Amino acid sequence: MRFILNLIFRNTRGLVFLILQVIALSLFFSAQDYQRTTLLKDTLEVSGTFDGWIHSLSEYKNLDEINHNLNLENAVLKNSLKESYFSLYAERDTIIDTLFERQYAFLPGKIIGGSYLKRNNYLTLNIGKVHGIKPHLAVLANNGIVGIVKDVSKHYSRIIPIIHSNFKMSGSIKGQGFFGTVTWNGKDYKIAQFSDLPKHARINIGDTIISNEKSMIFPPGVPIGVVTHKRLNEGDGFLAVTIKLTHDFSEMGPIYVVENLFVEEREKLEEGEE
Repeated sequence: MRFILNLIFRNTRGLVFLILQVIALSLFFSAQDYQRTTLLKDTLEVSGTFDGWIHSLSEYKNLDEINHNLNLENAVLKNSLKESYFSLYAERDTIIDTLFERQYAFLPGKIIGGSYLKRNNYLTLNIGKVHGIKPHLAVLANNGIVGIVKDVSKHYSRIIPIIHSNFKMSGSIKGQGFFGTVTWNGKDYKIAQFSDLPKHARINIGDTIISNEKSMIFPPGVPIGVVTHKRLNEGDGFLAVTIKLTHDFSEMGPIYVVENLFVEEREKLEEGEE
């Protein structure tokens, strides 16, 4: 025992150094474990954030394709609706035979350019002659009337929207037989004018103006705008009505070009009346 104590006393410095080394190494490796843990956590955090970015970019990249597919599905659905067909009734005695013949054909597309702050605005579509587009076809959005096809190239077409000084169409008060004329005064792209409405027409703020059978281009019943103001025009005795358009022309997006398959038949019939 004395030998061991003498050995310790003689080598005190060496033992102290050895103990300090052990403590230092212990602290070092402990710190390394902490640093590795911290680094691992930071790496996982960065990796997760990066993966999130990649996922978001992937979803954004596929969004256009998803919208296109939804637009195609909606076009198929619209083509199958009863409103797209013309009813034929043959009544004999008490038996009624009902047949349906397609009257309106819907083709999906997209607004890819144009203007809405000018007096004479135009919109560009991503479909043209190769898709079956031709002038004087109706253009609708999911929320209402957009305009009429004017010019067509191989792959694109240009339309005159409601917000054009030369645009004019017939409209009716929803749920009533009264009709008037929808035009645009070139000022606010959200607002249009509904005129030539007889003063005895029952129209109220909040009523919806829709397309009617008087038009050869637009299917009946499609929203145009909602009444925001009305007054009696003393000059001609007709009501002058202001409507807020249902379609927002500041946005690009999916549309449907609609063809009335009976338009030539009706035009020939009405031309023969003159």
